[in-house]
Formats: sequence, C-alpha cells, structure tokens
Amino acid sequence: AIAYHKATGKDKLLNCVLKNVDMIYRVFVEEQSAAFVTPGHEEIELALLKLYDYLGNEKHLELARFFIDQRGNNDKEEKSFIDQSNLPLREISEAVGHSVRACYLYTAMAMLAKIDGDDKLKAACNRVFDDIVNCKMSITGGVGADHKGEKFSYKYDLPNSDTYNETCAAISLAMFAGAMQEMEVNSRYGDVIERIYYNGFISGLSLDGEKFFYTNPLEIDRKKYARSTYQPICERVKVFNCSCCPPNVLRMLASIPRYMYTTDGDTVYCNQFATSETKLEIGGKEATITQATDYPYNGKITFNYSGEPMTLYVRIPDWCVEYEGDTENGFARFELSDGDSVTVDLPMEIHFIEANPYAQDNSGRYAVQRGPAVYCMEEIDNGENLRDITLLENSEKKVVCEEGIPAPVIYMGAERRPATNQLYSIKNDERVSFTARLIPYFAFANREASDMLVWTMVK
Repeated sequence: AIAYHKATGKDKLLNCVLKNVDMIYRVFVEEQSAAFVTPGHEEIELALLKLYDYLGNEKHLELARFFIDQRGNNDKEEKSFIDQSNLPLREISEAVGHSVRACYLYTAMAMLAKIDGDDKLKAACNRVFDDIVNCKMSITGGVGADHKGEKFSYKYDLPNSDTYNETCAAISLAMFAGAMQEMEVNSRYGDVIERIYYNGFISGLSLDGEKFFYTNPLEIDRKKYARSTYQPICERVKVFNCSCCPPNVLRMLASIPRYMYTTDGDTVYCNQFATSETKLEIGGKEATITQATDYPYNGKITFNYSGEPMTLYVRIPDWCVEYEGDTENGFARFELSDGDSVTVDLPMEIHFIEANPYAQDNSGRYAVQRGPAVYCMEEIDNGENLRDITLLENSEKKVVCEEGIPAPVIYMGAERRPATNQLYSIKNDERVSFTARLIPYFAFANREASDMLVWTMVK
C-alpha cells in the first residue's frame, strides 16, 4: 500500500490498510478478543513500523510495540521455538525457528529499538545477529539450514547438499542487517548484506531472470535424489506451489538503493558499491554523490561530490585484507567539499576460505572467494566426482571476464585421483592434473543439470 501510494499518489489501497489496522488494534489491544495474542508469521510488526515511518501515526507504532512486547511474554499462547515465542524478545540470545519469520521479526525489533531508544531490545538484536553470522550462516549468506520447518539448526550445523537456505531467508537477513546498520555504525552489517547480494540471494534467480530457486544448496549430487528423503532441486523453475520467493526477489532488487547509504547529520556512510547517482540533504541543501565503478569485476570506486562540506565514510569489506589505509569501525574516512572526487581501490585477490572447526561438514575443505563473490565448480566444466578434486593453491590463476556471466570466471590448477575399478586400495600419490574452472556461485545451474560444489580440497 505504501509503495503503491508513493508510486501513484492514489490512496485507495492505503485506505483499506488503515481500516484493517484499526480493526486489528481494536481486537488485539482494546478488546483483547482474538484467539491468540501475536501473529504466527511475523511480518505485520515491520509493516506497522514502515506505516508509522510513512504516516507518523502513533497508533501504528503502539501496535507494533504491543506485538513485540507480547511475544513469548503472555499466558494465552504456548511457548514455541518455530515462531520465536519461546522467550520474551528482550531476553533472546539465539536465532531459532522458521528462519524467514525470525529475521522479519528481528528486523522489526531493530527498527523499534532505534525509534524507542530501547537498549535492552538493541542488545537482544546484537546477540541474535552475532549468533546468526558467527554460527548459523552459510558462506553464501544463506540461513535456515534445516529443511524440517525451514528453520535455523543448531550452532555450526551448516550442511551443503541438503541445506535449505530459502531465498526469502537470505532476503530477510539482509533486511535485518539493513535495520541494524540504520541503528549503529559498523561495517559488518554492510558486509553481510553484500555477501547475501552477490551470493545466496541472487542465486535464487536465473541469469535470464525467468526462473527461480526456492532453496539454495552449496553442493549438488544428482545421484542422491534416488535415495534421499530431501534434496534441493538442481534446476530453477518458473513457479512453486508456494511462490513467495519470486516476488520477494523482485522486491529486493528494487530495494537495493536504500541499502547503499546511511546518514547522520552531515556524515554519510557508503555501505554498498554500484555505479549510481544519489541525492541527499547536507547542510540543509541538496547534495549529490555519484559512484563510478565496475564492481564486482574490480574494486575501484570513484566518488564525485557536489554540495556543502561533509564527511564520507566508505565501507572497507571484510574480505579486503590488503587495504592499507586507516579505518574506523570498518570504514575509511574522507572530508569532501563541493567538486571533490575521491577514489577507493579495494584489491580483489583470490582467497581460500576455511570454516570454523566446529562446522564439521566443511572440515578439511575450503571455499574460493574473490571480492564479494563466492565461487563453485560444476561437473559440466570439471568432470565427474567433484568432491575428489583438489585445487592447487600456488598454481597459476587466471581471472577472466566471459560473456553471459556478470562476474569474472577463475581458472586454476587442480588434480584428482585417476579412475580405477578397485573399490578400495592402498594409499598412493598418483594424480591427474588439469585446469579447473570456477564460476560465481550465483551463476550455477544456468546451462544444464549438473553436479556442483562450493567447499573443496586445497593443497
């Protein structure tokens, strides 16, 4: 309703929403006649806060606060992990239950904490954000590994071939990180949003924009479909029985601009990089920042500024360990005046990433990352039995821009054991050398059905 009103100026849909909100307020807050106290699929909280931000009606803020205060904190409902009602929300320290519902709720909590200056709610948001990104997030930014209930699993349970990682869950985590970066200055929120954008979110959409993944595995072994009770599909489709992800992908693509900058008076924080022009208010007057960049092909970003003097902070991504300048909370600082230009160069080296030792599905294996993009191998390029491939860390590496893929492809030396008719044999060092082709993870499954692997052996 808000988007439609902004785009068209027509208030027919908005008026319908306002009538419904009045009814919900009456039934839940005034009469308390509803059969339950809090919604099972938490989205109304952040919707109400967006409505409050748009119209400034205190009733909408009060209703959102009511639902957040009452979750896990009333005698009318059973305490449930699946809908995050197991504890009062200011006491939580772990992400639990349905991952999409959870992150929508956590987004609303962060929004309310900022509005109310609620330190306890902010602390809960920080605890649960730490739990997600340090213990429950795939390297692609995907969350919600357990397909039973589409939910968060236990700490460090990050499977690959049978992970769930719903596209909507990645989107909801990006929304949570976006709300957190509006509340406090820390580059880690932009890092998480970027990881999601270039990997676990956009993998949900085919390169031609016509097909979608509901779930986003980090490994595909098509033979397992014959014996497994659950395996993610290995090719995108146009529609699902529950098609929440396709429109959510389109919504997120349209929302990218609002994640790029945050402001605090005459201080501007650049959180994401893309060729763009942004209008904002500095010193009570309109100012313009433009970005010129080939990101993520390379990490060179040029900012041009026109307007009153201001301070620009530019996020230095966590993967950019080669950056040599000073940083504050993960940001480089620049003082800009009208007509100034500044260029930030973020070296994009190829890195081999290891997982925490407790993430046992990835023990002894590594992921390849260049810039924000995580890479994978497909059977169509590298032959059968991807899990037996060992990448050679010190081999020559080529980064090549190829038609049809909107990020570079990597070629590097690799080896595998020779094929044999023996099921078991004494260990030997015989290997077959070849050149492996790695593509950005988001681009997998865009040619034909093929096995795929992210985490691989390296020597």
